[in-house]
Amino acid sequence: MLRLLDRVGEMQLITGIAHLALGIVHYRPTLAAIARDSVVGVTAGDREREAAVWFLTSGAALVLSSQLARWTQRQTGTLPIAYGVGLVGLGLAGGTLVPRSGFWVIAANGLLALGAARTDGKHGDDEPR
Repeated sequence: MLRLLDRVGEMQLITGIAHLALGIVHYRPTLAAIARDSVVGVTAGDREREAAVWFLTSGAALVLSSQLARWTQRQTGTLPIAYGVGLVGLGLAGGTLVPRSGFWVIAANGLLALGAARTDGKHGDDEPR
């Protein structure tokens, strides 16, 4: 049975997919308006459209980050400490600024990543092998 610490990439993937799904549902009318207005340059000055684009972009970044974490864990059996520290920092900073948000999930994923990182000199110490 795989431990939760062995599934950090999958947890981050779930977070990213949920972020994208929530963004599509929440910003559906805005995204439809962007599509109707031919996409190019239609966000300038419109805070709702800009928020929709950034929300979906950050969801995509979470998915991309998850894929790198999954690959790294499969190849090395661990994750770099910096990955966990970065996620915890991002989650805490964002959660502090926007307490009722999903930033806390990113912080939790970061704690899992820190738990998965090993500093035994073999893996996870941010030094190439």
